[in-house]
Amino acid sequence: MIGQQKLKTITDYILKKSPALETEVLIFVDDSALTRFANNQIHQNMASQNIVVQIRAVVGKKQAVVSANLQLDQLAKLDKLVNQAYEIAKISPEDPHWHHLPGKEEGNFSYQKVKSFNEATASVKPEYRAKEVAKIIKMAKAEDLNAFGSLSTGTGEIVVANSHGVFAYHPQSLSLLNIRIMKNLISGYAGEVNSDIAKLNIEEAAKRAISKTLLGKKTSEVEVGDYEVVLEEPAVSEMMTYLTYLGFGARAFHEERSFISENLSKKVMGSNITIWDDAYNPNHLPMPFDYQGIPKKSLTIIENGIAKNVLYDHYLALKYKAKPTGHGFPAPNTEDAFASHLHLKPGSTPKNQLLKGMKKGILVSRFWYVRNVHPKELTITGMTRDGTFLIENGEIVSGVRNMRFTISIPKVLSNVSHISKEVHLEPSDEGFGASLLPAIRVRDFSFTGISKL
Repeated sequence: MIGQQKLKTITDYILKKSPALETEVLIFVDDSALTRFANNQIHQNMASQNIVVQIRAVVGKKQAVVSANLQLDQLAKLDKLVNQAYEIAKISPEDPHWHHLPGKEEGNFSYQKVKSFNEATASVKPEYRAKEVAKIIKMAKAEDLNAFGSLSTGTGEIVVANSHGVFAYHPQSLSLLNIRIMKNLISGYAGEVNSDIAKLNIEEAAKRAISKTLLGKKTSEVEVGDYEVVLEEPAVSEMMTYLTYLGFGARAFHEERSFISENLSKKVMGSNITIWDDAYNPNHLPMPFDYQGIPKKSLTIIENGIAKNVLYDHYLALKYKAKPTGHGFPAPNTEDAFASHLHLKPGSTPKNQLLKGMKKGILVSRFWYVRNVHPKELTITGMTRDGTFLIENGEIVSGVRNMRFTISIPKVLSNVSHISKEVHLEPSDEGFGASLLPAIRVRDFSFTGISKL
C-alpha cells in the first residue's frame, strides 16, 4: 500500500505542472497474487504489482487522455505524461456537449466512509492460498473428480483528483475464488468474492461444484422449446450485467436505445422485481465514489417492476440537464454510465424449495459465451454451462447437455414466479464489479438449441 498522503503528493504535483485549463488525474495501484490449479494440482503461483497513472487534459471543449505504467517517484516521466496530454488535447476535435470536470460548480464533495480493506486479506501468503486450494483438491479426489480453478488475493488503491479541488481516495482488498470440478465432459462451478478472505466459504463452494458434477453423471435427452427453469445466482448475475450495460444508462435512454426509453415510470418487469444499486452495502464490495470523483448514492432503478431511474455520470448529467448518480467510468468512456453494485430484491422461498411443484423443467447453474442480439429489447443468446439439469416432479433427475438459450431479459424478469430468500455475492464474468442476488424460478424460458457434446 502506498497510502493516501503519498498519492495526494503525486496528484498535487501533476495538477500544478499541467498547463491545461482543467486537469484530471486517476491513479490505480494494484498489488495482487494468484494460485492456479488444474487436474488436482497447483501449477502456478504468481504475483504482480502495478501502478497506472492516467491524466485527462481539457483545453476549451477539447480533451485528451493519456496513461502509463509508472513508478511514482519518476517525476521526469510524469512531466512527459502531463505534456503529452496537453499537446494531444490542443489538436483534438471539440466536443460540443462538453461543460467541465466535476467540482467546478458543485464545490468540494464529501465521501461516506466504507469498510473495504481487510488487513488479513492484504497479508495473505502463497502458503495460505496453497493450504486452502489443497482442501478443494482433497475433496475432489475423494469423489474421483478433477479440480480446476484459482484463488487470488490482493489490494488496490484508487485516487481521483482534479484541478477543481476534487480528491478522492479508496483503499480496498479483494479475494476471489473460481472453482470448476470436472469428470470427462461433466463439470460443476462455484465462485466466491469478498474483501475478507475468511468469508469466502471455500469448502462450501467446493461442495457446490462437486455436487453438480456428481449430479451430472447421469444424463437425459431433452428437446428444444420453452421450459420452466430455475436460474441460479451466476446465471442471474449475467443478466444483471447486460441490464446495466445496455439498459440502465442515460446515454442509451436518451438515444432511445434502452428498453426504458419510452417506459420511465411504466411497468417493464414483474411486480416482484426490484433492482437497485448500492455501493455502501457492507455485504457487497463498498466504494464511496465513481471514477470521476462523484459520491455514489443508493439508487432504485426498477421498483416493483416499474422503471424508476436511469444512471448518469457527470458528463451525461450536464448534457441532459440531470443530476449525476455516481456511476461514471474512467475517461475516455464512449459507452455509458454503469452500475457495479447491483442488488435484486430477495423473495420468501428457501432456495432448496424453488424446485418444489415443478412438473418438468430445467435448472441452470450459469451462462456462458453470452452475446447481445437486440439491444433495445435486451435479447441475448448464449449457452448454459457447468451444471444443467432436468427437473421432474420437483426433483433433479439427471443432467442434460448444455443448451442454447435466446431470451429477452425484461421478459424473463416478467415471468418470475418464485425468488429465493437467500442471496449470494456473484463476481461478474465480464469484470464489472459484482451483484448481490437471489436465485429465481421463471416460466417460459426459451431454449433454441442443444450442444452435441
